[in-house]
Amino acid sequence: MCTWLCHRRSMSERMHYYPNAFPALASISPRALWVAVGSPDTVCACDFHAAEQVIRNDWQARFVLLKDYVKSAKDCDQRFMKVEVEQDLADLACDLVATRGRRFNRGVVFKEWVPLVHYSSGGRPVTNEWRLVFANGALISADPNSFQESGAAQRGSSS
Repeated sequence: MCTWLCHRRSMSERMHYYPNAFPALASISPRALWVAVGSPDTVCACDFHAAEQVIRNDWQARFVLLKDYVKSAKDCDQRFMKVEVEQDLADLACDLVATRGRRFNRGVVFKEWVPLVHYSSGGRPVTNEWRLVFANGALISADPNSFQESGAAQRGSSS
């Protein structure tokens, strides 16, 4: 059986663009801030200096994660997944834009890094990550992501 999900672009942006989804997630999410990128071709470190200062001066966090408005670069470069705040975050943000290339989406998100809970699934650690699908305001599917078995969250322990 094949199902096509049809929706308006504005709905997709509301759900998938982190700055748009963050208000609904703020109470259960680490701190985050984001910087829109007008054109990936002309992005420069100065675009991110204000964000870098807020992170260093106000957050008192040791690490951040960098991603674009939709995806991280974990599939091709792990260096953005846990970044020491003392590093040059502005230059790294430019590197993220270049690394994502044509797949870059709208802006850079700086999220406070927090350790994730891992569960054993198939003999290896996986995060408790789920894909939720809603239709007409109702949850119609909750599926484990990646290599996670559907019952891993109930059996696992944190690490």
